[in-house]
Amino acid sequence: PKENKIRKNNERDVFLLNMKKMWAGILAICMGVMVAAPVAAAPSMAEGITKHCKISVSDGDAGVMTDKDVKTYWNPESGHGVVTITLPDRAAGGLSISWFEEPEDFLISAKDKQGSECNRYSKESGFTKIKDYFELDAQVRKITIELQSKKDAISEINVFSQGTLPDTVQRWEDPVEKADLMVISAHQDDELLWFSGTIPEYTVDRGKKTVVVYMADCGRFRRKEALEGLWTMGVKNHPVFNRFTDKRTPTLEEGLALWGGEDAVVGKVVENIRQYKPEVIVTHDVNGEYGHGGHMATAYAAQKAVEAAKDASQYPESAQKYGTWEVKKLYLHLYSENQVQMDWDKPLAAYDGKTGYEVACMGYDMHKSQHRFYQMKKGGPYDNTKFGLAYTAVGLDTGENDFFE
Repeated sequence: PKENKIRKNNERDVFLLNMKKMWAGILAICMGVMVAAPVAAAPSMAEGITKHCKISVSDGDAGVMTDKDVKTYWNPESGHGVVTITLPDRAAGGLSISWFEEPEDFLISAKDKQGSECNRYSKESGFTKIKDYFELDAQVRKITIELQSKKDAISEINVFSQGTLPDTVQRWEDPVEKADLMVISAHQDDELLWFSGTIPEYTVDRGKKTVVVYMADCGRFRRKEALEGLWTMGVKNHPVFNRFTDKRTPTLEEGLALWGGEDAVVGKVVENIRQYKPEVIVTHDVNGEYGHGGHMATAYAAQKAVEAAKDASQYPESAQKYGTWEVKKLYLHLYSENQVQMDWDKPLAAYDGKTGYEVACMGYDMHKSQHRFYQMKKGGPYDNTKFGLAYTAVGLDTGENDFFE
């Protein structure tokens, strides 16, 4: 019995030892698989590295390009000047430039440590943005920005490292070549105050290709606010600035006269229509909402322009350049005929359930210079949900309250 007990104990010990070896082997295999399995690295976020760069200019003060003051700028006194940016020993990602005005001519050359050019950008004959972003190769260590005109001026420069850019960094695309929707706004902020959820609902939530056209030039600060407002709402295509004089006028006649006369104003809107070929246009009240001559001039010009744009004999220069175009529908704010009432309180999927009105308010929050004068409102005498179909080439609406019915 004693020998049997010893034998059984030995067998049990051998069995336990074998089990330990087996589980150790299984564990080792599992650990090997875990170690060998690729682990997806989280994408790194790009950082602003401007403060680590050395910025010099051929003449003047380079500091005005990094002081965050939109009213200051650098431009070459002699008509030709160079900005040189020496980067830290860190992989570059991109260069953001805010121009004080649309540049006439520039050349950007980005080189590595050995002086070999990695990136080259120049002014093209096409559309020119007032805020632009240029991709940089990771090897870039020195950037030169060459300006060829005294009119060209840089308001702000920002350099970024490699990585995923924060959503707040504006990377504007050109205006769409062929628009579904054209929003014509007299000033930078009218597109929100009077047209409310139009851009959030149609441009972003429904994906309509949109061009936003501003008639009056309200200055560099207001242009900056316009870009921030549109970008906050998710608009990616750069707006068009027609650059008419910004001044309050009380009548249509004075509004048109300020902008160079009826022919000049209508001709410019005709050019906008022919160039971007919108199906639908949304713009101002014929009475100028609260009686602003610029708003009246915009509504008046839009009505004249939709007829003229399809006739090659009218404003032949733009017809020759872009061809003619027939707009399908023109909606005017508060127009008394063929009225539609839009619902800007619908939850929009693109904004995780926020309404068009709420998103328009987010955009208007960026127009800080105007907050003491105007506020986003619902209802009232200037109700931004009420529009009328002032022109149609496709028949009247049947009550669906949809600009694209």
